[in-house]
Amino acid sequence: MTSEQTIIGSLLMDGEIIEHLAGRIHPQMFTDQICKLIYEDFLNGYRQGKTVNQLTIQENHKDKKNIIPEITNILENTLTSVGWEEAAGLLINEYKARCLNQLLHQEGINGTNVDERLAKIQVRIDELRKEKSHRVQSLADIAKKYKGEYFKEHEMIKLGWDRLDECLGKLDRGDVTVIGARPAVGKSAFSAQIGLQLWMQGLRVGFFALEMADSQIYERYLSFTSGIDMKRIRRAINFLGDEEKKYNIANKDLERFENLWIITDANTVDDIRSITKAMRFDIVIIDYMQLVKPADRYKGNRAGEVAEISGDLKRMAKELNCHVVLLSQLNRKTEEQKEPTMAELRESGAIEQDASNILLLWTLSKGDKNGKTKEEREDQKGVRVCKCRQGELGGAVFRFDGAKMYFEETDMDLDKISKFHQDKGGEAPKFVRPGKEE
Repeated sequence: MTSEQTIIGSLLMDGEIIEHLAGRIHPQMFTDQICKLIYEDFLNGYRQGKTVNQLTIQENHKDKKNIIPEITNILENTLTSVGWEEAAGLLINEYKARCLNQLLHQEGINGTNVDERLAKIQVRIDELRKEKSHRVQSLADIAKKYKGEYFKEHEMIKLGWDRLDECLGKLDRGDVTVIGARPAVGKSAFSAQIGLQLWMQGLRVGFFALEMADSQIYERYLSFTSGIDMKRIRRAINFLGDEEKKYNIANKDLERFENLWIITDANTVDDIRSITKAMRFDIVIIDYMQLVKPADRYKGNRAGEVAEISGDLKRMAKELNCHVVLLSQLNRKTEEQKEPTMAELRESGAIEQDASNILLLWTLSKGDKNGKTKEEREDQKGVRVCKCRQGELGGAVFRFDGAKMYFEETDMDLDKISKFHQDKGGEAPKFVRPGKEE
């Protein structure tokens, strides 16, 4: 008797065994087509709450003349149903062995794609080793499991801004938060500050910077931490005033950020997943989605590429128990200072579908030039929570200091500010820094 026949024989003798097999054994694991058909009948009956036995199987497959002799042969060689558990373990291992052999002997691997194929093989091997199963639980079981987790201190992952966190509640592991913005609005600076604020909560943060070098990331954090203008950091050859003191203190602070990891050379979901698993990140920030390299099979179909990337990142978040903050570009078709909508998420509605939270960032108004460079102006930015599965909608007005790469949340009413800029009438409210008169 093969492992497949032992399982079918056990089911024919005791159909209730299917509740123990349904989450572990899948039809594709069977190589014997008759055994596969019989198992599918038991599985479908279990899912539909119907009784399955020898008579119902024979009725379902009257056109297959060899099914009755096969059932008879299996029953004659099955003395008891107690061997199903050992047979199930053996069948799973046989299935893994077949899959592994197929992976190792797949064609088309060459010098131009070996790294990509190795990454995919590693992901598949991890899945086989994990022996994924489907969990079927009653609400009563779930309540018993989680009832002790509420109304007490527990993990509260926050972005770090009061108004936005009030809307979002907290960031749950296994979820994806999308931050959408048009080009040059400041989404990279926004995400970099999020990374720092999440690190300050004691979390392991993986920042995947797909369009910047590590030196550029360092410059942003140095400006943010020291208060020295970005222009000075990039161009100055001598310190002025107290810059040297600020510079040294900031670098000493940055050297403490051992759990804020910067990755600049990962460009596929497989790369991101592999690194995230190895480093055990709590939070993954990806800047930005449209730079993630897609699979070859969707070449020429950008919507299909983006849908696959979005879905893969959602699955990664659940499998690795982390939260993914995913930046995405918006379409350029609308005016720069017009409030965007979720419909403008670039190239695919799948992003909206896969995300648990969606925040849209845009420029409300440009700061007064007064002879200052673009980096030195303080702009008003709007951030709208447009989707939140476990919270509420809302938003906030931010002051963005481009010289120091710093976003500061204000107490201003986003709806009033946004309406003013949409209507282009009246006098725009101004943000006054604490301690300064208007």
